Amino acid sequence: MKRSLTLILALLFSAAALFAQGGDPYATGPIQGEVHLPNGQPATNINLQIEPQGMGGVMDSTSTDSSGHFSFTGQRIGPGGNYFITVNVEGYQPIHQLVMVTGPFTYLDINLVPVAGVRPSSESVISVKQLQLPPAALEEYNRGLQDMDEGKTTQAEEAFKKAIRIDPKFAASYLRLSAIYTDQNRFLDAAEAIGRAEAIDHDNSDNYAFLGYLYLKQKQPEKARQSLEKSIQMAPNRWFAQLELGRLLYDREDYAGALPHLELAHSLHPEVASVHLLLYDDLIRLKKREEALAELDDFVARFPNSQEAARMRVVRPALAAAVAGQH
Repeated sequence: MKRSLTLILALLFSAAALFAQGGDPYATGPIQGEVHLPNGQPATNINLQIEPQGMGGVMDSTSTDSSGHFSFTGQRIGPGGNYFITVNVEGYQPIHQLVMVTGPFTYLDINLVPVAGVRPSSESVISVKQLQLPPAALEEYNRGLQDMDEGKTTQAEEAFKKAIRIDPKFAASYLRLSAIYTDQNRFLDAAEAIGRAEAIDHDNSDNYAFLGYLYLKQKQPEKARQSLEKSIQMAPNRWFAQLELGRLLYDREDYAGALPHLELAHSLHPEVASVHLLLYDDLIRLKKREEALAELDDFVARFPNSQEAARMRVVRPALAAAVAGQH
């Protein structure tokens, strides 16, 4: 039985680790996004409302979490709809932003512009970048994110380039291009794209997160660690930096060191499958079987139709037996 358990866990571990090698910095869902402080920090506990264009009336409301992330996932929200996202924070210009959902999901970076001469609310704030961008540039950017989510890398690259042609100071588009180039081993192009983003928006912690990702792919772990730690220092809840630092430590077999970073990434973005899988693998390595079993069940509940869930259902009885044997 012990030998069988070891074999099954090894097989599942290998498959899950293979899937988890590429951290996905793009969340999926009908309408999602992040709200930022003027200094790039995530804004927590911000209330957002959504209403369909031309119909009036609030359809739904939500609040940002500890990473500044929000999500509208109601059944009535989906492709083909036009919606207004409304945000009102004392001391900042109100937001009433039109969102066109043209595919499976639309991702927004929302930032607030302070009202001159008015003291901002002390409870929470949002910041300033994307709202000053031309709508056409935002539309291309969102299309690029959608294409990336669907694995259409060539189309995504072109969309981000179009966004930059419309607004050459669209820093986020440069960072998304850097991720594409990094995955294609076009390291010089990736570094140049990150450099352009840094020149435009030098206080953004994402610059260091994506630079760390580039260094990881270049097999420069010390530089990667420095960049990722810098990103986290600037924005502790920057989930992608936490995930990639956890991955770096995991790859160096520092499983105990990786655990808190993976757990935080997991709590900030539980809708990203690769976060669950890498955390599960790390728990298995640490022989934390009870926690691994809980993570296995959570993954299967969240992603019931995935191939990884099917593999986890196979291994669950043996893992559950091992947990029972510990008590």
